[in-house]
Amino acid sequence: MFHRMKMLSFKRTGFILIIMAIIGMSCIYLYGNSAYNYYNEPVQVDVNDLKDQKNKYVKFDMDDVMIMNCFMEKKQESLFGKSDTFYYYVIGIKDDTGNLKCIVCVSDKAEKELFDTGLDNFNKKIKGKSGSKKIHAKKSGILLKMDSFLVIKLREYLATAKINMTDKVYYEPYYISEYKPDISDVVIFGFAVLLLLYSLIELFIIAIGGKQRKIRRKIKRELGKDAVNMVERDYELSRFFNKDIRIGDIYIYLFSIEGSTIIKLTDIVWVYECEMSGEGKGKKTFSEFSGIELWDVDFESYKIYAKDRTFIDGFLEYIVSVCPHTVVGYNEKLENMFLNENDK
Repeated sequence: MFHRMKMLSFKRTGFILIIMAIIGMSCIYLYGNSAYNYYNEPVQVDVNDLKDQKNKYVKFDMDDVMIMNCFMEKKQESLFGKSDTFYYYVIGIKDDTGNLKCIVCVSDKAEKELFDTGLDNFNKKIKGKSGSKKIHAKKSGILLKMDSFLVIKLREYLATAKINMTDKVYYEPYYISEYKPDISDVVIFGFAVLLLLYSLIELFIIAIGGKQRKIRRKIKRELGKDAVNMVERDYELSRFFNKDIRIGDIYIYLFSIEGSTIIKLTDIVWVYECEMSGEGKGKKTFSEFSGIELWDVDFESYKIYAKDRTFIDGFLEYIVSVCPHTVVGYNEKLENMFLNENDK
C-alpha cells in the first residue's frame, strides 16, 4: 500500500523536481564563478604564467602597462536589442626578463577615454615625448584564450605596427574580457542553490516514503501504535475495484496522482452518486461524467471519478453491504441535515 502511494507521489512531483534540480545545477554552473568573484578581489595578471591564470578573474594597473593600439571595434546585440560597442586594445606588459608581452584587452564605451589616454601616452613615448596625463586606475576581467579570428587580427596589427622601441615584443594568445561581476549573479546563484537543495530534499523525502507519514499517523491514531502491519495485511486482502480503489475490512483505499488517502469504513456516514465536473480548453467548466462522493464523520468529502455505470452501481451496493450504518443517496434534505449537524 505505502509502496503504491510512494510511486504515485513520485509520478506526481518527481519529474518536476528533477527538472528543478537540473535548472538549479545549470544556474550554479553558469553563475557560480561570478558570484564568487563578486566577493573576491581579482588576482594580478602575470604574463610569465598566463596558462595557469586562464579563466581566472584578473586585474592590472593601467599606469604599469603600455596601451599600444585599438585595432578593432565590435558591436554586439544584447537580448533586448540594445547595441553595445566593445574596443579591442593591444597592451604590453613586461615580463621578468624585461621583454614586452602583448595581450589583448577588451573595453567598453565607459572605459574608452581612459584607454585612449594611455594610447596617447604610448604614442608620445615612442616619439621621445612625455605623456600629458598619468593614469591611476585598475582594469579587471576574465583572462581567456583567443579564438582564431582574434589571433589573425592581432597578427595583422603586429605585422604592420611600427614600434620604435628597443624592447623585444612577443604576443600571447590571451585576452582580458570586459567583465564586471554583478549582485544579480549572486542572487541567481543563491536562488539556484536553494532550488537544488529543495528539489533534492523533496526527492529524498519521496524516496524514503516521507509523504505517507500523515497516513501512517492516521492509522496509529485510529488503531494504535502497532497497527501499520495490520493495515498492510488488510490492503493485501482487500477487494480490488479498479487501479485507484480497494476496499478492505478496515479501510477503503483511494489512490490518485492528486493525492492518496485512506478512510476507515466505520467513519463513512454518507455516500451518493454525483455529477463530476472539470476544466476543458480555455478553462471552461464542463460536466461530462458521473462519480461517487463519500463523507466521513468529520464531514470531509472524498470524490471518486468514474464513467462506468456498472462500477458505480457495484461500488454503492458493496458499500451498503460492508457499511450498513452509512446513508446512501443524495437529496437536499439529507444535505441540510448533515450541514446543520456539522455546524453545531
